[in-house]
Amino acid sequence: MWAWSLLNELRKLGYINIHGIDISDESVEACKAKGIFITKIDTIEKFAENSLIKYDFITMSHVLEHIEKINIIDTLITIKSYLLAESGSFVVMVPNAQSVTGAYWMYEDFTHTTLFTSGSIYYVLKSAGFQKYPFRSLWY
Repeated sequence: MWAWSLLNELRKLGYINIHGIDISDESVEACKAKGIFITKIDTIEKFAENSLIKYDFITMSHVLEHIEKINIIDTLITIKSYLLAESGSFVVMVPNAQSVTGAYWMYEDFTHTTLFTSGSIYYVLKSAGFQKYPFRSLWY
């Protein structure tokens, strides 16, 4: 999903202090064209180390499966430690490896490094220090 699509939907719901980050020039330009505040980043870690803001709500939509497996837990620790407010909420969306289309999603996008099952996403979130897991699975 393009960043602008999700951010625009949040804006329609009445959220006003919305800030997106993306590595894609194309996605950043699409957001800017729609008047959505977005920052072009190189990595989440670099963005986090320079951020003076802690966010009440962070959503990571179809990003985690593109991060090298060895870096996934550290990336989540960075988000929790440096970007997420103490009482903030974090929503992560990834392709579901347990779905009947799991293999398709893994290989449809050559930049996918891993997919997640409900057990593996639980494991990486818990390993990164997240304590509450109100999971909701969408099968596709």
